[in-house]
Amino acid sequence: MRTGPVPVALVPDPAWWGRKPRLDKIIYWALDGTSPLDAYLNKEIDDTSAVDPEKYQRPKNERGTDIRVGARWDQVTLGLNGGRGPRQEAAGRGGLAGQRRRRAAHQGRQAAAPGVRHARRRRRTLYNQADARIWKLGHSIPLYQRPQIIAVRKGLVNHGAPGLGDEDPKTIGRLK
Repeated sequence: MRTGPVPVALVPDPAWWGRKPRLDKIIYWALDGTSPLDAYLNKEIDDTSAVDPEKYQRPKNERGTDIRVGARWDQVTLGLNGGRGPRQEAAGRGGLAGQRRRRAAHQGRQAAAPGVRHARRRRRTLYNQADARIWKLGHSIPLYQRPQIIAVRKGLVNHGAPGLGDEDPKTIGRLK
């Protein structure tokens, strides 16, 4: 039984009636983690993402590397507890307030006036209403957009960071 990444090759169809592809095959590998960057630096593959600081620093001065940048719509967002919905996490949200209440009880100050209890109940109701309204609007916050940054072997043409455009595998080739 084979383990590890398995390649998938694109090869031209001899019956293709359109423009003849420039390459005789394109091989795709399913790699994870830092594997693509390491494979690129070992000259096992011809491109890798360089969008993260480490992934940019390592190949940027590598001989024969061209860093290509495209204006792709890559948005990084902060997801706010996407699996629970509003008011499902009330016990966790009251962590600091709960500590204060426990401390007050421990010190014998729990005999609060009815007005204080009413104020606490009202505050909790307002928090829950605000929480429900926030969840109606959405539960993620866009943080920033980042460009598409790809480290590519010099001489590889029509490939890299197409931005909002398309990449046509038939046109990918090598400079002669």
